[in-house]
Amino acid sequence: MSLDAIERPLTPNIFARLASATRYAITGVAPHSWFGPQQPLAPQAPPEVKGRQYDYAFGANLNYVPRSEAAISFAELRALADALPLLRAVIETRKAQIAAQNFTVRQRAHADLPDASARIDQALALIMRPDRRRSFGDWLRMLIEDMLVIDAATIYPRFTRAGKLYSLDIVDGATIKPLIGEDGRAPEPPDPVYQQVLHGVPAADFSADELLYLPRNLRAHKTYGMSPVEQIALTINIALRREAATLDYYRAGSVPENAPWGFLEWAIAGMASIGASAAAFVWRLMTRLHTLEIAVRQHQHDLDTVQSANESALLRLAERLALLHDDHYRLRETIGALPNRVDIHDLELRLGERMDSLAARFDRAFDHGHS
Repeated sequence: MSLDAIERPLTPNIFARLASATRYAITGVAPHSWFGPQQPLAPQAPPEVKGRQYDYAFGANLNYVPRSEAAISFAELRALADALPLLRAVIETRKAQIAAQNFTVRQRAHADLPDASARIDQALALIMRPDRRRSFGDWLRMLIEDMLVIDAATIYPRFTRAGKLYSLDIVDGATIKPLIGEDGRAPEPPDPVYQQVLHGVPAADFSADELLYLPRNLRAHKTYGMSPVEQIALTINIALRREAATLDYYRAGSVPENAPWGFLEWAIAGMASIGASAAAFVWRLMTRLHTLEIAVRQHQHDLDTVQSANESALLRLAERLALLHDDHYRLRETIGALPNRVDIHDLELRLGERMDSLAARFDRAFDHGHS
């Protein structure tokens, strides 16, 4: 006998049901109120759904392509930032201004640490080359680039075997897919909260303790930040079209009025265009005629083949008809050689006469024996 108890939920009593019903009732709103607002519908979702951050799509974590549900992808944001020279100059200026700021490391107030100076020296040594490869200015410019363009600045801390911080490596934020829990918020460690996508497939999972994903402009209904480039995307498109129109103006150029050389150039260009068009037309016509000639030859060859096949079939049919004619005459000769009714009647009469003669002989022989 099993010792495990079977749990069954108890049926709520009348008071519990009444209390549950009153939770969704608004005081003072009666069904007979004149054009009243009426009571709201009872919630249809389970109780644990209460308090979700936003109405995310079903299976949001299965869509592993970063920023695929957004109107502008990471690649498009970077293309916009690189295409407009004025915007690129603004971004580079802001990066230079931030990287040029002085910095220092100080002991926190009310922090009595015996080796504060040693810890400050270690922090300064790490900041001088955060990723052990680049200076702090170059490292900071890379981080600010992702912050201003795609708003997905990402840092991957690396630790030594002893657990000490070794470096702060910058990771391309366009490869990071934020994950959410059932409540629409980032899961707590040690659950994975970020997923890196490389070559179109999920490559690695990170918890909040393993990766620093630092979007600057987060919103409650989105998992990705909204960068300054995305905020002015329409303005960038308008500026790009204006730049294209200006470039076309200077590239096409304009010829002053009553300029003979310009008219001559136009005439030469027009004649050249007409000659090129005529040559192209003749070439297309010759190509079509050649194709038509090939088709006529193929058609004639098919007709000859069909005619030859028909002649062979007619010869075989004539041979079969001749054989049938010969068989018909042989059959008539064979049928003509067969006895007819008169011959069969004469044969029957002769057989009857012989039988009668033979019977008379037998009778005389029997009579002679008895005598």
